[in-house]
Amino acid sequence: MEVIKKYKFFTVKKGTSNLDISNQVYYILNNRTNFVLGWYPTWRQFVFQANDAIWSDDCLRDVTDAITLITERKKMKTVDET
Repeated sequence: MEVIKKYKFFTVKKGTSNLDISNQVYYILNNRTNFVLGWYPTWRQFVFQANDAIWSDDCLRDVTDAITLITERKKMKTVDET
């Protein structure tokens, strides 16, 4: 998996979905568990979903930054393809 960005408590890595290899997913990996940033088609944006997680304001800012970074990369890729 390609490392996208390292944060204080987790690292964002780009990979593919186990169910659909053509669908890229972004993994948030930390010391305790793995979470996924995924494309939510209804809202047409990347989202972060975590069950039973406790987050500090610093961690939430980093997750927001990661979603913004991934969204910008997707937009750039879409522009390059046209």
